[in-house]
Amino acid sequence: MLARACQFKSGLGHSVFACNKSKDSVARVASANFLISKESILYYSVVMKLFLDDCRIEPLGWVRVTTAENCIEMLRDNPDVFTEASLDHDLDDHIDTRQRGYCEQVPLTGYDVACWLEEQAHSENWRVVPKILKCHSANPVGRKRIEQTIASIEKMRTDFEEKLLIESSRSI
Repeated sequence: MLARACQFKSGLGHSVFACNKSKDSVARVASANFLISKESILYYSVVMKLFLDDCRIEPLGWVRVTTAENCIEMLRDNPDVFTEASLDHDLDDHIDTRQRGYCEQVPLTGYDVACWLEEQAHSENWRVVPKILKCHSANPVGRKRIEQTIASIEKMRTDFEEKLLIESSRSI
């Protein structure tokens, strides 16, 4: 996709290319925090890839988020922006679960993000579901659960695209 682009830099030197509706809009990338104002982004001139992981450094060209909540927020608030997402299962590994208080809520995992994406696919809200979904988790059980959910999403996408083809051929 070609678009006019402006470059924004965060305090950490990371940058993102975006096209703005207004001059006062802010787009910022930081290692653990990526914010895009809802009204500012029209198009991206580069492929945007989302990397969910609390420990690993994101590959070159990827935007890193460290919590499932931030990942869901990024996808929900920026439809049609992210073309690829890679999910880790275990987030907040550095916290010993035995030391958590009884009332403390367990953090969401990459599987929760995959389930949210599956719900969006089921609702045919494809604008927030990246076309390419991957799992890079070292947890074998969590990895299998995420991969099964991704397979379900891919089947729904295929069925949806086939349905569109059938409907478009009927209208001709």
